[in-house]
Amino acid sequence: MNAANVISLTPVLDLQGAWGGVWLHGGGDIDAHSQQIKARFPSLQIYLAGNSLLATGIQAGDQLAAAKANGATVFAGPFIAHPPVSASSKQDAGRVVLLRLLALVTQDADTAEIEQVFKREPGLSFHLFRLVNSPGMGITSKITTFNQAIMVLGRRQLQRWVQLLLYASRHEGGDSPLLVFAAMRAHLMEQLAAARGHDAGRREQAFMAGIFSLLDSLLGMEMAEIVKNIQLPEAVQGALLGRQGELGELLAWVDDVQAGGETLQPGGIGAEQCTGIQLDALGWALDVGAGMAQGKGA
Repeated sequence: MNAANVISLTPVLDLQGAWGGVWLHGGGDIDAHSQQIKARFPSLQIYLAGNSLLATGIQAGDQLAAAKANGATVFAGPFIAHPPVSASSKQDAGRVVLLRLLALVTQDADTAEIEQVFKREPGLSFHLFRLVNSPGMGITSKITTFNQAIMVLGRRQLQRWVQLLLYASRHEGGDSPLLVFAAMRAHLMEQLAAARGHDAGRREQAFMAGIFSLLDSLLGMEMAEIVKNIQLPEAVQGALLGRQGELGELLAWVDDVQAGGETLQPGGIGAEQCTGIQLDALGWALDVGAGMAQGKGA
């Protein structure tokens, strides 16, 4: 099968470094897919090949600067999808707390230990109680204790919420592009694993590989150091550190899509199925961004 048969939805950034929509490219009926996406996401900006405002293939900061000088206003490429680790990406105090909390959750620590982190962080506690008492949780009586909140949310959902908060915490005043990119990656990975018939445990590992894959850019740390500090399943570690194993194969495909590559779909998954998975991931990322902006979580 020719790589041009695969539709790709590549996220782009605007001049301010904010998420600016998606670049739709690949084979098939691009116009038909564009109309489908516009109907499903009417407020989303969609860019097609040949658009003079769009610069693709950006691999370094000097290329980005040159593209801006030449009049481009939206940008895609490896440098956009996964910025290099930078000394300017410093951990703030809130993110250090979230990393500690995430380590406890992934290690299945006692609820009492997790409670202590929340008790020392009023802002984080506020967000937790607002989340568990939101109408979407379907709880009829108000949750008032940390133990209740953690039980109602559940370890799996708590872990996902903390993972997403890591990306959202730096951008409380606006959308975080890395939040959107990571949310798309996580959902893509989870759905690709589902399409291959994997069970819930393996799908959760795929989600983890996707959501963690941009933490190096976010935190200004090498991935090996991050993995050392957070206990992760071996398959997830292999995917993150060397794109090893099946999860590594799927993550490499997601890397390529977000960087704007023309790529074959992963083995065992059809081209149209890949398109549907990308659309679902886009919708989920949009919902996550909106939910985080409102303090609701995912």
